[in-house]
Amino acid sequence: MSGNKVVLMDKPEVGRRVRLKNRVDRYPEFSVPAGVTGTINEVTEGLVSVKLDTPIEGAEDFGNCLHFYDATTYGDPNPDGWDRFVEQGEFMA
Repeated sequence: MSGNKVVLMDKPEVGRRVRLKNRVDRYPEFSVPAGVTGTINEVTEGLVSVKLDTPIEGAEDFGNCLHFYDATTYGDPNPDGWDRFVEQGEFMA
């Protein structure tokens, strides 16, 4: 890890606090604005899940969590796994 920024070699651990650097869209269900904070609540080989501190309208069915999936694990044609997490989130001190 370099400072508080996530780098690709880091594997975030459950309980780490994060802040979104950019807005993240989960169309059509919901969008999460930049600056929202949360706690990593699940990490698997193909998933990083962040439980958001702020209730987000539309995210109720997802437990108010934001998921970042790895395309190699889930075969998603529009991957947003580790690389998107690195792009969108940063660890908080």
